[in-house]
Amino acid sequence: MQAVVGVLLFNNAAQNDNDVEDGERCEEVINVDIDGFRAMSNTSFREHFRMDTVSFSREKSTHKATHATFGKKEGSIHFQYRWVIEALAAMSRRFIKWPDALEKEEIKVNFEERHGYPGIVGAIDGVLFPIQRPREQPERLQDRHHRYLMLAHAVGGIGDVRNYGRSPLSINVLTMPHLLSAEEHILAAGAYTLTSKIITPYHDRQLTVRQRTHNILLSATRTRIENSFVLLKGKERRLKYLHMTNHTLVCEHIIASIVLHNYIILEGEDCPGLEPVNPAQGNDGDFERITNEARTQGPLKRENIAHVLHPDD
Repeated sequence: MQAVVGVLLFNNAAQNDNDVEDGERCEEVINVDIDGFRAMSNTSFREHFRMDTVSFSREKSTHKATHATFGKKEGSIHFQYRWVIEALAAMSRRFIKWPDALEKEEIKVNFEERHGYPGIVGAIDGVLFPIQRPREQPERLQDRHHRYLMLAHAVGGIGDVRNYGRSPLSINVLTMPHLLSAEEHILAAGAYTLTSKIITPYHDRQLTVRQRTHNILLSATRTRIENSFVLLKGKERRLKYLHMTNHTLVCEHIIASIVLHNYIILEGEDCPGLEPVNPAQGNDGDFERITNEARTQGPLKRENIAHVLHPDD
């Protein structure tokens, strides 16, 4: 995607303090992207963002820091922040979608051309977002190292691998054939449960050449979702540590960050695909039967894929 070209005002002292009189201004045309910001002189950067580049790189994104930098009241900053976050989160159905049939074909072709692995619609993984100690039920979000973390899933929800089994996504991919056909699947790490829809690596210590080939290609393909998390946190610095005690607001902030990330990539156009739906209410016995069938079919499907990837063993 091409960078947007913008016109920013800056004091000519940024170029040469002796060339112009105080207060004289001119225009500097830069590319409004990360490289463009890095190319700005320190004085030009301070002119527009009210801090120098060193302070910006060190500053923690908190309301207190914003108050100290811009002189606005913390209550006003928090109100404006909540309004923006809620507005972005409300747009999630437009910018966070499951791929439709046409897009799934493009994804499968792309993955197979790059790694030779057939039928991939996406890869799933979890990511940790450090937060402050929550006001309510802090023990639910505390890990064994006594850190408070929000755990999120993404295909490229909230919960860790154990909670994935109770998430709407896990139910929908098993009960809604239009999301994943019999030939389609999502790649996952070994901690996930192997099913006909979620393909994981082989675990045995004594692996055949075919099984090792499968694991290598699966791992190489799964790096796409890991890279996506790196890009997201690199663009949205506040996700590296969320100074929040309201876990509901934490969830909204994460969703809003993903919405904004996709909005920029799509240049404001609605994301193509299927809007998320809540799982249909059904008999628990039926869902248990479907889940057991998927777990039974998983090893056979993985073995068939391994034969495609490495015909001769």
